[in-house]
Amino acid sequence: MLFLFLVGCSVRPLYQTSHETTGGTAGIDIDIIAEREGQKLRMYLVDTLRDISISPKLAHRHLRLKIDLSSSEKQYAFSTDGNAKRVKFSYVAHVLLSNENRKNLLDRKISVSVGYNISHSQGEISLSIYGRNNETLLKELANKILENLKMVLENEA
Repeated sequence: MLFLFLVGCSVRPLYQTSHETTGGTAGIDIDIIAEREGQKLRMYLVDTLRDISISPKLAHRHLRLKIDLSSSEKQYAFSTDGNAKRVKFSYVAHVLLSNENRKNLLDRKISVSVGYNISHSQGEISLSIYGRNNETLLKELANKILENLKMVLENEA
């Protein structure tokens, strides 16, 4: 029985974050983001935050990142029959980074968008390869959020 107790002492949860190290997600806890696109964006952020290093002054701080993600689709470039020929799809992320005292370090809306063509074939609409499920758009949004986080973290150091 003692053996099982001693073996279990070194076991830690797989996704536990350590605030004492500069690795992991740089001491930033990312809240869950709603919907499937939000989960994808969160995973892109976790992957990119893992690779940045922060100042030793900030290594002990506990930061929290909250993101509200919304999307919109705007039709433009209409044909003579009134059907849209082009659509602009946008993601808007309201980013809120706060410290352990709940002071907001970053409060900003960041957006990315893409335009794509709509072709009509036999009454059905088929979207081009650059449609709204484009993973590249979420990756671009994650990179823009990361750029803003880096600026804030550099100013705090």
